[in-house]
Amino acid sequence: MPELTTYVAECAVCGLDRNDLRDLHAALELASTRLSAAGAQVAYLRSSYLPDVERWAAVFVADEPDVVLHVAHIAQLSPVTVHRVIELGVTGDGRSENLGPRAPVERSSS
Repeated sequence: MPELTTYVAECAVCGLDRNDLRDLHAALELASTRLSAAGAQVAYLRSSYLPDVERWAAVFVADEPDVVLHVAHIAQLSPVTVHRVIELGVTGDGRSENLGPRAPVERSSS
C-alpha cells in the first residue's frame, strides 16, 4: 500500500453562504468516500473558507495529488490547486512536532 501524503487543495470562490459550505462539505465527503471504495487512496479531512479574501482550502490525505484534484472536480470546484503539506502542531508538552522545543517567547512589560 502506498504511503499517504497530506495535501491542501485551494481555490478562489465567491460569496459562499453557510448552506453552500454545508453542501460543498457533503460533496467532498461523498466524493472521497466513493473514490476510496473504488480503490483510490484518498480521505477528505476538513476545509476552511476565508470570506474576506473569497478563498477556500481543504485538507486531504491521498497517495497522489491527482486523486485530490479528482475529488474537487467531482464536487464541481475549479480551478483548484493542490499542494503537498508538512503539518506542524503543538503537543501537550510544549514541543512542536518534529522540530524540538519551542523557542522561549520574550514578553516586554509596558
